Amino acid sequence: CWSILVGKARYIVFFFALLGASGAVASPGREFLEPEEISAIRKEQDAGKRVLLYLTFAKRRIEQVKDATASKDFGAGEAIQSNLADYNSIFDALADSLANAREQRSQMSKPIQELQRQGTEFLTYLQALAKTATRNKDDYRFTLEEAMDTTKDELADAKKGAFPEVKERKPPSDLPSSP
Repeated sequence: CWSILVGKARYIVFFFALLGASGAVASPGREFLEPEEISAIRKEQDAGKRVLLYLTFAKRRIEQVKDATASKDFGAGEAIQSNLADYNSIFDALADSLANAREQRSQMSKPIQELQRQGTEFLTYLQALAKTATRNKDDYRFTLEEAMDTTKDELADAKKGAFPEVKERKPPSDLPSSP
C-alpha cells in the first residue's frame, strides 16, 4: 500500500514539474513594468502625470502585441497573451493613479483627454484583433476580452471628468429664503 502511494506521489511531483517548466503556471513574482518604467513612475510625484506615463507604457504593450501578431513565430500567441496581461495590469495601475489624482486635486484636463483619445485607439485595435482570425488565438482569447473590458471601464470613468463628485452634488434645499 505504501509503495503505491509513493509511486503516485512521484507522478504528481513529475506532473507539477512539467507544468511549471511549460510555463503554464504564472510566475508570482513577475513584474508587469520594465525597470526603466518603474523608475519613471517612482520619480513622478504628480498622480496626473503618472496617468500619462501609464498610457505610454500601455501603448508600448499594444505595439508589442501588433508586432507579435505580424510574426510567424510559433510562440506569438504566448507573447500576445503576456503583453495583454501586462496591458491589463498597467490599466489597473492607471485607474489607481487616476483615483489618486482626483484625490490630490491634480491638474486633470490633459490626462483625461489623453486617456479618452488613446483609450479609444487601444479599444479600436483590441476589437479589431478580437475579430481577426490569428494562429494562436486560444493562447490569449480571455486576456484579450479582459483588456477590452478594462479599457471600456477606464473610458467610462474618464467620461465622468476630472472630479465627478462635484457634478453629483445637489445644492442645499433646506436653506432659509433670502431676507
